[in-house]
Amino acid sequence: MEKLNEFADAIKDSKPNLFFILTNCKIEDNKDNSATITFLNSMQEKEFEAARHEIVRIIRKATNCSSFRFKGKVIQDEIKEKLYRPLDKFNFLAQKQPALMKLRADFDVDLDY
Repeated sequence: MEKLNEFADAIKDSKPNLFFILTNCKIEDNKDNSATITFLNSMQEKEFEAARHEIVRIIRKATNCSSFRFKGKVIQDEIKEKLYRPLDKFNFLAQKQPALMKLRADFDVDLDY
């Protein structure tokens, strides 16, 4: 981690995106000559992949571990359904508060206008 931080400081001005990735993404030591880096999105993964060989070479040289490697994983954000129509909005809220269905029936509300 120390050599990785030194590398990040060295590229701070020339590669700010990679600097951000190395300093803000979660990096875990797997205790098997590998480390897992967790990316927030696929763009960060692509940016890291472009410099992966250089980073691995630096770590291998610093640790004398010729079999070191990085594993990457991307956190997938849930794609939320957009609610456009009033009926869609009502159904979404009714899932959270089933009492709305009773109110709709009691007051005979028409949401399909």
